[in-house]
Amino acid sequence: MPLENRCRIIADSTPKCARLLSWKYSEMSGGKVRDDLRENHAVSMSILHIQRVFEEVGGIMKEKEAEWGYEMPTIREEVACIAICCDGTTAPVREEGHKEVMVGSISFYNTAGERLESIYTACAPEKGKAVFEAIFAQEIEEVKQCYPKVHYMGIADGASWNWGFLEPRTDEQLTDFFHAQTYLTGASEVMFRKKDERKAWLGTASHQLKHKAQSAEAILEELKKSPKSGREKMEKAITYFTNQLKRMNYATFVQKNQPIGSGVIEAACKTLVNQRLCNSGMRWHSDAMDNILMARSLIYSADRWEQFWKKVDRYGINCTS
Repeated sequence: MPLENRCRIIADSTPKCARLLSWKYSEMSGGKVRDDLRENHAVSMSILHIQRVFEEVGGIMKEKEAEWGYEMPTIREEVACIAICCDGTTAPVREEGHKEVMVGSISFYNTAGERLESIYTACAPEKGKAVFEAIFAQEIEEVKQCYPKVHYMGIADGASWNWGFLEPRTDEQLTDFFHAQTYLTGASEVMFRKKDERKAWLGTASHQLKHKAQSAEAILEELKKSPKSGREKMEKAITYFTNQLKRMNYATFVQKNQPIGSGVIEAACKTLVNQRLCNSGMRWHSDAMDNILMARSLIYSADRWEQFWKKVDRYGINCTS
């Protein structure tokens, strides 16, 4: 049977070649992919063809996203906790400037508090967050079907939308410790003129916040009583602690070897979005950006890139031009 009849040609390329090109293009600009092919593979290929192949692959990803689905990561240890995080960063959209890109992560932790694997979701900018919410909510539901008895945590930086999304989907919510610490740093700069005094207070306050129960309440009261409470950084710290107080019981989570920071999602924003989409001079159409984000989400999520291409090989798809 001809290759085309079995859907084994993707934009005039074999699936093996399409996989290579789409991985490279998701990581590098078209010009760099072209140069890499020439220098390291002795292959001459135009940027237009590279982009065309990637566009075809992106179409397959979108068309089959809900139908195919993906297996859970292979984890050989007990999963004691699953942390769900979401955050936004910005990327340049043609004729619109920088717009918010939403990113979500689902991370699996063992009893020692070590992260075992993560699954990522990222969506191109839109009016509102409905598309991201629907896709990420479906990911969470699939994880819960596989791990129905595991403790689910929601960790975020404090933005109100995050809590509206996370509260109905997690057992407990926690404000990222390092965001809280940043506000303490700002407050210390108001309270103390001398650097050594500032450093000493910040060290003590951060340690108490992390390890001592109900320390957030005590720190908030101390900030409110500061004679310099009218200063901007101090007021921001007071407002932040007031709004996030119920989600600052860090000591409880530290004692249970559970995560208290949203470092995974912070890194995901940089890795999935900024490193590829925000280089100098780049401007993106929404569809092209979405293809990049979908590919990078598969690549950086445990086992998913391999699963996607196995499905292309197993089922075939009407992807010829």
